[in-house]
Amino acid sequence: MEKIVLNPDNHESQYLDYLNECFPNWGGTTEYDWVFERKVGAFSADILLIENEEDGVIAGSAVSYRKLSQNGQNAEIGIMTGSWTLPAARRKGCFGKMIETSVDLCKKKNVLYLTAFVTATNPSCRRLRSAGSFMFPTYHLFSPEQKYEEENIPQQISNSEKHDDEIFKSFQEHQSKFLSFEYNQEEFLKQYIQRPKHPVILKINGDFAILEDGKNEIKILLITFSDLDKFRRNLKSVTNWCLENKRKKAFFFTTREELYNVCMEENFENLPGFFTILKTSGSEEIKYTNTFKALNINMADKM
Repeated sequence: MEKIVLNPDNHESQYLDYLNECFPNWGGTTEYDWVFERKVGAFSADILLIENEEDGVIAGSAVSYRKLSQNGQNAEIGIMTGSWTLPAARRKGCFGKMIETSVDLCKKKNVLYLTAFVTATNPSCRRLRSAGSFMFPTYHLFSPEQKYEEENIPQQISNSEKHDDEIFKSFQEHQSKFLSFEYNQEEFLKQYIQRPKHPVILKINGDFAILEDGKNEIKILLITFSDLDKFRRNLKSVTNWCLENKRKKAFFFTTREELYNVCMEENFENLPGFFTILKTSGSEEIKYTNTFKALNINMADKM
């Protein structure tokens, strides 16, 4: 018989061991604390485990909480994070049970939406769709392996603390027209800059890019710009910097179709995905395409 255990005592070591078993090299205690123990906004993350009498713990997941904001209108969301099922327990409905439990956790906190980030090829994608989630398209974009003819040379910032206010102001201006994750300055710095892998910060004229080293690519956590022409130029400059300084391609994530279109014009490759959105309470119909049409999520928001 299976049971769900919520926020058990002294679970961190076991949860982390199983997370690394299912996703090799996921990380250690530093990464665990940054993802699951760090509070943003009103709520701390919830941890759930599935146990049975024969095998003990067989699956686990977490729900972290954020706020989406646009023009003073706010929506609390839960995000399914760090979900795993041990190999012997797969195809037995564990992920479906974790979705149901995550919905209940959101309901108890009056959080209206349960969300998740998935690629189109991930088996979890089908299960989230069948649970009734709205599938908002996302784009995982990988740069070409050759440099562009671009004259803007980014300046690497060695001491980011001297630029904290400027970076945060640029971030706020970049987000202002869109439905975006809401952070105060302290939360922003912890989410975007004070990360376990210590990102690189580039200044491109008056804009900024925040980069994090990945296994095969350099992740663009944030790139600021005032219009699509500046986005195109800044994107080329950042791609060139990654190829010259890290010998790796750039990896850019977005929920915005117009940015995807620019990337495709510049010969990026796309891995399709979804930001899944599941309403947790209330009977009234939600017009998701209207509610979320201006959604702007950066790679750093994903954790």
